Amino acid sequence: MSNLTKYNEPQTLPPEKQPSAPSVPPSSFNWKAMIWSSLATAVVLSGCVIVSWAFASNKADDWGRNVKYYPELKTEVQSSNQQIDIYLDAFENATDASKQRIKEQLETLKNRAITHLRVTKDLYIWSAISSTSATLASVITAMSLLHITRQGWDKANPAIWGVFVVSFSSFILSTSFIVLYQYQNNISVNAKLYTAYINLEENILCRLATKLYDEPSSANLQSEPANSGVTLEALIHRNQKIIQEYSLISYEIAVDNIPSLDKIQNTLNLSN
Repeated sequence: MSNLTKYNEPQTLPPEKQPSAPSVPPSSFNWKAMIWSSLATAVVLSGCVIVSWAFASNKADDWGRNVKYYPELKTEVQSSNQQIDIYLDAFENATDASKQRIKEQLETLKNRAITHLRVTKDLYIWSAISSTSATLASVITAMSLLHITRQGWDKANPAIWGVFVVSFSSFILSTSFIVLYQYQNNISVNAKLYTAYINLEENILCRLATKLYDEPSSANLQSEPANSGVTLEALIHRNQKIIQEYSLISYEIAVDNIPSLDKIQNTLNLSN
């Protein structure tokens, strides 16, 4: 009887072992999204540079269409002034050395005018590129920074981080070029030098053609009587003096804005 009772008692089965929940790995930074967004932002900014360069170059070509020597910026062969020999033939008493020296001075004026005209064009193009890039990069940087601050630095989308890093770097680079190379000042200096060399060249040609001095307009010409006969020797010395004065005008580069090792070390010391 006891055996039957023991047999009929319900037997409890051991509880089944419940499978443990899979452990969730900690969230990691999505570097892939950041890299792709960085590349996309770089492509957009590069396209902005190309469009700005094309637009500025076309505008410079339109403005310089009637500017003297501008067509020669795109050609290796420079045109020669064949009228100089006609002007010099009128000076029968002048030596061959004086005639050759006048030609050399005119060639120097021409080469310097072309150089300053080319520098003016290049600085204008790079100024347009830097200004456009800095403006676009600042807008993108502000929008991405606004999104990051609203979402929080830890919860912001990694793609937005990529946009912010590239746009902010482009903004810093563009503004550094503007501050360092002083585009506006150097454009003004080179444009004035180009105009000065062209005016001096035209003045020499007029004096050679008329064999007369014009009315004195500066302190350097007070000793020259108006409409007196011109000699090549006097004209050569006068031209050389003016050319030397123009050579004293130099470019402006803000070298002080370039960070030196001492400035970097001082900045690190202050931050610590």
